[in-house]
Amino acid sequence: MMAMKTLLTLTLLLGNLMVLSQNISLDSGTTRAVVIGISDYQDEDIPDLQFAHRDAQIFAGWLNSTGGGSIAEVNLKVLMNEEATSGNIIEQMGWLIEQSKAGDKVIFYFSGHGDVESITSFQRGYLLTHNSPSRSYIAGAIPLGFLQDVTTTLTQNQVEVILITDACRSGKLAGDDIKGAQYTGAQLAELFSNELKILSCQPEEFSHEGAQWGDGHGAFTYNLVAGLTGLADRNEDFLITLSEIDRYLEDQVTAQVAPLQQTPFTKGNRNARIAPVDKQLLANWKEKKAFEIPAFLAVGNRNALVVNFESMDSSIQSLYFAFQNSLEHKDFFEPIETCAETYFQELIQIETLTPFHGAFRRAYAAALQDDAQNVLNALMKLDIHKIDQSRLVLNKKYSEYPKYLKRAAELLGTQHYFYKNLKARQFFFEGMLIWMEHFFGESKRDLVLEKYRKSLEYEAHAPHTHLHMSLCFATMFEEPDSMTFHAMKAAEQAPTWILPYAYLAYYKSQKFQQFDEAKLLIDKAIEMDSQNVIVMNSLATWHFFQKQYEPVVEITEQVVKMDSTYAIAWYNLGIGYYFTQRYGECQKALLKSLELDSNQFITYLALGTLYYDAQLYDRAEKVLLKSIELNPRHLNGYIKLGAVYYQMDKMKDSETYFKKAYDLKPTDLDVCINLAIVSTRLGKTEAALDYLEAGLKNGERDYNYIVTDTDFAPLRATARFKSLMQSYFPDKTKK
Repeated sequence: MMAMKTLLTLTLLLGNLMVLSQNISLDSGTTRAVVIGISDYQDEDIPDLQFAHRDAQIFAGWLNSTGGGSIAEVNLKVLMNEEATSGNIIEQMGWLIEQSKAGDKVIFYFSGHGDVESITSFQRGYLLTHNSPSRSYIAGAIPLGFLQDVTTTLTQNQVEVILITDACRSGKLAGDDIKGAQYTGAQLAELFSNELKILSCQPEEFSHEGAQWGDGHGAFTYNLVAGLTGLADRNEDFLITLSEIDRYLEDQVTAQVAPLQQTPFTKGNRNARIAPVDKQLLANWKEKKAFEIPAFLAVGNRNALVVNFESMDSSIQSLYFAFQNSLEHKDFFEPIETCAETYFQELIQIETLTPFHGAFRRAYAAALQDDAQNVLNALMKLDIHKIDQSRLVLNKKYSEYPKYLKRAAELLGTQHYFYKNLKARQFFFEGMLIWMEHFFGESKRDLVLEKYRKSLEYEAHAPHTHLHMSLCFATMFEEPDSMTFHAMKAAEQAPTWILPYAYLAYYKSQKFQQFDEAKLLIDKAIEMDSQNVIVMNSLATWHFFQKQYEPVVEITEQVVKMDSTYAIAWYNLGIGYYFTQRYGECQKALLKSLELDSNQFITYLALGTLYYDAQLYDRAEKVLLKSIELNPRHLNGYIKLGAVYYQMDKMKDSETYFKKAYDLKPTDLDVCINLAIVSTRLGKTEAALDYLEAGLKNGERDYNYIVTDTDFAPLRATARFKSLMQSYFPDKTKK
């Protein structure tokens, strides 16, 4: 059965396009090629393709043939599926620029997804790599602007450029609703207005793939290779021109996909020569004995450095392989004696390896940034509850990434077209890590903001950075206007990204009680995706902050049915059960949440609260200690544990944990009053009065409680206590 690939009908990237210099020669200089095919996308929200990688295989096979120029294996880089990461593609673009000289030819082939999220002056479309995010493409896809930089640099260096893309999409991508493909096509027409263009179909049509084309290919690429092999040679002069390949593709593809529509077309010099015809290869194709793709790939994917190193001294080979091994295992800076940095420094000191220094830098930089890209993708898919519950765990896990990105930028240099992107990510991670560690405090808030603003200096329209600035203003500054501004900037740049709406609704409800505004945001998110569990959780928390607990239970019960593996939903369900006094069900839901994700400190905190209320203090102590272990900067864990020890009559332990809470937030009213009570029980009268005074300064106004509660009885006889009452409650005391 024929499968449909929805064409991104672009002038270059998104329409199976070939771009050539107008007067291309067929026999001059060295030809280098990068061939990319991605069917398997890492992000589950980017629909996989069926045969994009096979299209890359067949095109690479043609390049390896005599008709395609018999490109030497050291000059042919093939990246498919998991190899085709953003870092690796950028590395190969750098290789093309660094190695190509005047008179050489460069071929760049891409088969996979392409898209644009929003129609703005700076959005010019993206190539989606294996590890690109499904939303906020700026955070990890390859912008067409970078591709333009590469081709412009090459052509300015008098390098002939052939750019071929077979970029199709199957299923829904972020830019579908705004016809991102068509908009990107208009931008590409502007960017690449002087080259030859071959597109696989007209606007509003689709590009199709299926098993009937060479046991699984796209109709366009399969026929493109067939035509270039010689079937398009209408005048039998053994040269394929643009006019001939245009006519061949229109005739063959249009007929083969019928009754569906797909009509390739071309623009440019109709007489431009594209490829010579090898008679034997043509005969083999006609007999369905085309070149053997698997045998070619075994050679084509060999690392070019390995081939060149085979003739060198064994000690140099060993050093190089150790460097490669350290990159593979991500041993970038440690252990110091056997890490990638050490090996790299040794390699670039060897004079005979000077021609390879650029390759070492590119490989090292690619390895440094790929893991950070995957982490950024994961962060962009987390909801606010996940970040809230796991931020200390995430902080430890991600702490090295700013260093990695900084080093990658240094290796590529300030003039590299990806330098600004790497620096933007470096400062983003630096700010995010500080924010996670000091989530509840104000001491580092200016530094967090400084990092995010520095990131935006390098990448002004990054949605993920604007979103985290919004979170910073919400949690550290409590400024609703700035919070809203940056969340909306994120939504503007990534209009199908749900998290800006979910985060903003959460904090408008939790911190500012702006429930009407929050509901509008939730409604917008539901309109975008009513089956999204993060959206439904946002609706549940909106009810929760209004103390509407029955709807919380009802909604979160639906969510766990939608996704029974979603730990946060089970936590929210447990909280709903707690506030509707269904304590047995609360315990089951919280334990289920921890079964799915044992790193949720706030779930341990909730369970500790449940056990405290049930006077199961031993159990409460155990889970609260675990909560603090996972997040030693969360105030409520210390407060609750201090209360547990107070009930267990362990006053010194109670004092210890209340003091830790005080160190975190000395202005917290409950902490001050509890420390006053515990200090009184320990006979520390002056300390108790100090904490009582701090509580009064921070807003304690329950006069009757202070003057009648038995916990404060030893203090009431002191002159200082009487003085405090007269100062803070003059209308209720007599001098």
